[in-house]
Amino acid sequence: MGDSLKYYDLSYLSNIDEGLEKRLGYKKIFVIGKDVHLVNSQKPVEGKTIVKSKDPKNIASALKDNNTIGVLFDDNVLLKKAIEAAGDNDKLVILSLSDVVGKGPLQASRNMGRIRTIISFAKRFNADISIVTLAARKADLTSTMQATAFSELL
Repeated sequence: MGDSLKYYDLSYLSNIDEGLEKRLGYKKIFVIGKDVHLVNSQKPVEGKTIVKSKDPKNIASALKDNNTIGVLFDDNVLLKKAIEAAGDNDKLVILSLSDVVGKGPLQASRNMGRIRTIISFAKRFNADISIVTLAARKADLTSTMQATAFSELL
């Protein structure tokens, strides 16, 4: 069973090579702006997109688009209707490790609580969940083992 699992990540870094992906345990690390676009509105964009917004109308509209693969909640703000729409439209609810790693203890604790709540609602609405690093620096990347350990904390 372990051999059938494939791990993917999402990052802002543009200089990720295949060797680094393999050392960290990922099949592929997708690059924002190159492999996938991060958008905050419903304006059409060429290629696959992830919507990041606090506006439920933008999220609901974007989740109906076939090019949208998921939703990333801006500042981990819980939007129940958006999570329900993600489940109804077979889209990912994407959670970011960068909202916890490298933050101060209070901010990290607050974000962990919000992420737990989002996960609870995602499970309730049968939405698939993905945890990514959204790394802006190589030092922010985590291995698949670290990401798995983090997910177990949730």
